[in-house]
Amino acid sequence: MGNGKGQISAEMILVFAILLGLVLTVAARLQETARSTAAQIQNQSLDVQIMMNETSGFAKRSLGDPCISSRQCKSGECADGICT
Repeated sequence: MGNGKGQISAEMILVFAILLGLVLTVAARLQETARSTAAQIQNQSLDVQIMMNETSGFAKRSLGDPCISSRQCKSGECADGICT
């Protein structure tokens, strides 16, 4: 009877080791997916930020373009609402 109890314990350890291996494999894949997703989100955020800057007036304006302040002009000069 004593051998049967030891055999069950060894089988339980084997099952536990297999389950632990599966959990670690799944965790590693989830981390890899999270890293990949984070990189994609960061790239898309940068694209959106660039697009917003270009459309909202943060991009430097060329000679003759309308302006409100000198900061908006490539030349750094805004006279009478026009980049000079």
